[in-house]
Amino acid sequence: MVGVSAFPDHETLFAIGCESVLSTPVLWRGAVIGSVNILHTEHHYTEDMCGLASLYARCPAAAFLEG
Repeated sequence: MVGVSAFPDHETLFAIGCESVLSTPVLWRGAVIGSVNILHTEHHYTEDMCGLASLYARCPAAAFLEG
């Protein structure tokens, strides 16, 4: 179970129904500078959603760089 090691608050997340995660890296000039993790109910995400998540992950790059 990946969530246990990746999310220290996994018990709370599971308790509110977040049993699926779609994680995608935030890239800047070819380097990973963070990640976007989108949570939903069990078995919600499909492989075809990964491309769209990758597009969304480009948006917060400036916020990672500012912080």
